[in-house]
Amino acid sequence: MEPTIPKGATLLDDMTAYDRTSPARGDIIVFDPPIVSENPWIKRIIALPGDKLEIRHSQIFVNGKRYLLPKGSRSPNYDLVIASKTIYVDGSTDLRNDGQNVPPASFFQSADRLPDGCYFVMGDAANNSLDSHLFGCVQRVGKIWGGPMKGKPASPFGKITHIFPQMK
Repeated sequence: MEPTIPKGATLLDDMTAYDRTSPARGDIIVFDPPIVSENPWIKRIIALPGDKLEIRHSQIFVNGKRYLLPKGSRSPNYDLVIASKTIYVDGSTDLRNDGQNVPPASFFQSADRLPDGCYFVMGDAANNSLDSHLFGCVQRVGKIWGGPMKGKPASPFGKITHIFPQMK
């Protein structure tokens, strides 16, 4: 997530923060990765449950409006669409068929929108990032607060720690 979060930044966990408010698009979150890793991963929430998400020609669209990544971020070089109650990457990859974290059809309220409890996350280096375009959805549970960075006071970051169980 550099340069957004510099190496060595202090992050504090508040597991009750999202009890009072909901995660927002653009929140930077920390979560337990879907693969074995010594460290949690840090990503940005791009789309929320119920959002219509589409990535085409290196541009991100959320609910029909272009989502602009922060300065320093790299645009994705893949296409993504939600259709038929699943997530497709580059027109043919169905994450559900690959055993990734796409919720069951019963979680979807609409065939073309992110299902209940599903947050789509992306790293600032989208093309080199292990993120939702590869592993699917994550669910929220708490919030991370960024510690002092170059003399600045703590600032909010989100935390997501649970992912949907792998589909069989």
